[in-house]
Amino acid sequence: MIKKILCAALLLGCFLQPQAQTPQPVKQLLNAPYMKGATFSIVVKDLQDGKTVYNYDGDREVSPASVLKTVATATALEILGDDYRFPTSLEYDGSIKEGVLNGNLYIKGSGDPSLGSAHFAPDRNAYTPAKNKFVPEWIAALKKAGIRKIAGAVVSDERIFDTEGASIKWLREDMGNYYAPGSYGVSVFDNMYKLYLKSGAAGNRPVVTGTEPELPGVRFTNYLKAAPVSSDSAYIIGAPLAGERYLYGVVPANRERYVLKGDIPDPALFLAEYLTGCLEREGIAVGKEPTCYRIESEAGRWKTVERKTIVTTYSPTLKEIVGVTNHVSHNLFADALVKTVGLQYTPRKNEVISSFGRGVRGVAAPWDRKGLDVFPLRMHDGSG
Repeated sequence: MIKKILCAALLLGCFLQPQAQTPQPVKQLLNAPYMKGATFSIVVKDLQDGKTVYNYDGDREVSPASVLKTVATATALEILGDDYRFPTSLEYDGSIKEGVLNGNLYIKGSGDPSLGSAHFAPDRNAYTPAKNKFVPEWIAALKKAGIRKIAGAVVSDERIFDTEGASIKWLREDMGNYYAPGSYGVSVFDNMYKLYLKSGAAGNRPVVTGTEPELPGVRFTNYLKAAPVSSDSAYIIGAPLAGERYLYGVVPANRERYVLKGDIPDPALFLAEYLTGCLEREGIAVGKEPTCYRIESEAGRWKTVERKTIVTTYSPTLKEIVGVTNHVSHNLFADALVKTVGLQYTPRKNEVISSFGRGVRGVAAPWDRKGLDVFPLRMHDGSG
């Protein structure tokens, strides 16, 4: 509330005082003790005629942090339209004979960041198959197609984006934590899991009791300590795609169940594993281990074969996704939108460029064509 009042005072002061003078609220802000060493810039324009009412160091380039999401989301709406929906399809190769799929089952991703998202689940918990929309839909479609057994594997096809899920500009303290998940061609459950701990007396090491959902390929090295505090200052540290996670910091002592949240390291592989488990619980046996495009292509096993679609699941509208993105400052959603916009950018001959790089160019291009000065727009991702 104080920040809102201060902003209102600043704007009011800017309108009421001559442009040549520095308004008193601005002077007070600049002289405040907490502004020592800070960088400050403000430009106020009249919405009616576009004229500048007040400008204090307006050419200063400052870090916008999550305000950058407004650029990412506005561009996505401009390019893709507010009714755009991301498709995720189940496909298969080979043939279906006597209830057996003699081939692989593929999850073809389009970069949808909202598949299984808690923000679109009725009770904010979509981990249980019965509580999310897509798993029952997929299993029903497989049964309708007459598939009772899969001789091959469940394979995620996430190649629409590259493997740089998290921007290389992110800080180490962010990597591995729930608010900084990577964005991939296949994402699920906000690319987030819950880590459950049981803590004893202060000074002891809490015990990891499990995760939701289960993460069979993730290993936790625990350096946490219990302390007489009411909330944690803990970090889950780990690199994208890596199965090792390191726990640092403190959590409240004497808690029977305490929850930390982290990012799913490899969402494409995880979803293949998750769906395999769901199918087997439904009595649909799967012959081979789940895998994904990254693993298969790096091993030289990926083959481009004819595939047929069984069912396609569509995301909420882009308008709805943007609403969540800006309301809760959803980093995954913003980054995925920028990468999706980047698909409209055609790399130059011999240009080697990442999905983030294409996204940045894709964001700048339409505003540049509209005559806006995009030189100060220095983006590395969509989330800020």
